[in-house]
Amino acid sequence: MNLALVSAPDNSATGSTNIAPANTAPTRPVLPHIDLASLPRHGLPTALLVRLNVLPLEFTDHQLNVAIPENASGALIQQLSIACGCDIEAITVPEELLAPWITSYAALVSGDAPVTDESASIDTVLRDLAASCCYRHGSDIHMEPAPDGYHVRLRIDGILQPLAQLPVGQGQRCVMRLKLLAGLDVGEQRLPQDGALNITLDDGERASFRLATLPTVDGEKVTLRLINSPSRQLSITELGMSPEQLQLLTQALHSSRGLILVCGPTGSGKTVTLYSALMHIDRHHRHVVSAEHPVEHRLPGVQQVQVEPRIGLDFATVLRAFLRQDPDVMMIGEIRDAESAEITLKAAQTGHLVLATVHATNAGACWSRMRQLGIAEEDLHECVKLIISQRLVPALCRHCRRPADARTKMKIAQQLQPPIAALAPATATGCQHCHDGIQGRLGIFECASPPFTATYSDMGPLYQAGLVKAAQGLIDVQALSHVI
Repeated sequence: MNLALVSAPDNSATGSTNIAPANTAPTRPVLPHIDLASLPRHGLPTALLVRLNVLPLEFTDHQLNVAIPENASGALIQQLSIACGCDIEAITVPEELLAPWITSYAALVSGDAPVTDESASIDTVLRDLAASCCYRHGSDIHMEPAPDGYHVRLRIDGILQPLAQLPVGQGQRCVMRLKLLAGLDVGEQRLPQDGALNITLDDGERASFRLATLPTVDGEKVTLRLINSPSRQLSITELGMSPEQLQLLTQALHSSRGLILVCGPTGSGKTVTLYSALMHIDRHHRHVVSAEHPVEHRLPGVQQVQVEPRIGLDFATVLRAFLRQDPDVMMIGEIRDAESAEITLKAAQTGHLVLATVHATNAGACWSRMRQLGIAEEDLHECVKLIISQRLVPALCRHCRRPADARTKMKIAQQLQPPIAALAPATATGCQHCHDGIQGRLGIFECASPPFTATYSDMGPLYQAGLVKAAQGLIDVQALSHVI
């Protein structure tokens, strides 16, 4: 490489530059001779290089020579090696001298319409994984590092299933690409991070994911949760509630004020229930707002705000802002602290209908959780219109299910309270349409309405709701016991 010293480029230039300075060479390192048009682009993650203020100088099969700022972090070289899949040889350059070259290089690569070969291969892998998650009705993608590569598993109907195994280098580049798409700090590999990203599938559909990283001894583990499926239905009649439960929910949604709480563990479908409820509300004549972390679906007629705690936009801040916007209905992604609980109760007391989720196992635990957050019991009795507790239970495949034996039928009959006349429990062994007899999941619900009593302090109502579905041949009793 020619080591003649040059000045920074004119940003309007697109050809080569070779202007020798008149004064003597400075003591600090400077850039070697550069032909801007010949700088390597193809086969490199150029967007990542520009983002990190790295200028590629020369690229071979096994090594990439780069110029980096003097104040670059010590982990930058390792990060570049992983992202580019080769060894890195770097020279440090004063940032003020490097910046104009980065600007010119960014302008140069922005005109390259085709995606680079390396980026295309990684993007193809990610598109294939996202498509598998969407088309196989998965909920999460787990990319788990191991000494022999990245193991990719897909959660379908609540069960993790092996999907693929990626070589170490390819898996690491996929992780880097995902972090870049989610706007995370790609140089930070020691702390967990989370964000959101979109992946466009081959058929043009856009899949939205929630990304969470976790540093492990073998590398960064990534979990992608599918948070937006265009084909997902959002009608309260399709949630799986009984007619009596559906009537309670409909009555509560027609109220002009009060609080509707939805509880259950992570992954129990609480957000889908809230969205279904919002879609049932008359959004043409009522001002509806929501605070979510993150926004999982775009709902027409709902003013949705994405909570960003990193910039100080937490739930309490958004709720205070909501009260100045004259809303009729407010949806809160989660009541997680005393401040948000207090503001939620005040909103419900002052003429607003509020829907919110609480992390609790059942209706009784939800009530206790609100008490722990400092809400007086008399205020809860005044404001709470409905508490919904829910679970998602694997559903039996409708193609291969068959009647269960007499012993199972008797077991269900003995536990059902009150008993029902028609019992048709079923079992399924598996076929080409399902996985081991499981095809999708069904919701089971407990709906507690005023007056609230101690009968809502155990898991009995949820289990009984599940037994009814088992008696109808929709779910398996053993799967119900496992979920409850």
